[in-house]
Amino acid sequence: MEQPIIFLAVEDAAVLEALVGDLSRRFGNDCTLISCHDAEKGLFELASLAEREAPVALLIADQRISGMFGVDFLVRAHALFPVAKRILLVERDYSAANPIVPAMTLGKIDYHLVKPWLPVQGLYPAVSEFLSAWAASQEPESTLFRIVAHRQSPRAHEIRDLLT
Repeated sequence: MEQPIIFLAVEDAAVLEALVGDLSRRFGNDCTLISCHDAEKGLFELASLAEREAPVALLIADQRISGMFGVDFLVRAHALFPVAKRILLVERDYSAANPIVPAMTLGKIDYHLVKPWLPVQGLYPAVSEFLSAWAASQEPESTLFRIVAHRQSPRAHEIRDLLT
């Protein structure tokens, strides 16, 4: 099975560099990171990933990305990868114009990350949780163990409990 993909749609080069650095340090050995600077190009790339049934597990988009708002990007990307979780990067803004509340209320995003973030407190726990949920939703490719015994065998139940 291919590694899960974390897809990043961030226009600001400094923010993208920081995000890729933080994600690579923690998840780089277990995930593939793909990024884009433009919303339309990102959606095109996601469509090609969908055609080959690539395992996109997480979508992260900045609220300000060229071509469209991050929420709209995540809605369109989620249509291609309905199991993928969505994180919206936002500026610290507590005004009524903040897109977080309506986006979460309407099910357009799963989490928001405020810039600048603290990886250990804000980024890593959410990404870990979402990748775990994605992995659990994937069907196993094969059975690792099969216990062959009588149905009522106490030893077979003991072994099953141990492996579980």
